[in-house]
Amino acid sequence: MGRVRRGVVGSSRYARSLREAIGRASADPGRRPVLFCGEPGLEKDNLAALVHFGSRDRQQLMVRLDGALLRPDGAELFGRAGSAAADALLPLLGAGAC
Repeated sequence: MGRVRRGVVGSSRYARSLREAIGRASADPGRRPVLFCGEPGLEKDNLAALVHFGSRDRQQLMVRLDGALLRPDGAELFGRAGSAAADALLPLLGAGAC
């Protein structure tokens, strides 16, 4: 993941609300996961980078995944049913994947 290209621009109610939500997610002491969803072209990866680089974990690696390339059942992320999750990505990421 490269550097954050830009922040949220504009002064609309939506832009202000989005900046506040990014700030809350970045400062979350529980480091809860954040899910970004929306239409292609909405710069979801940039929003994720804003949260990551605004958090206390900004020095840690940020991994970008393209959900369109993953299996619909989530097996690559969570492991296959009946396995010890040895083939799952999220456990390999450790603390970065709450």
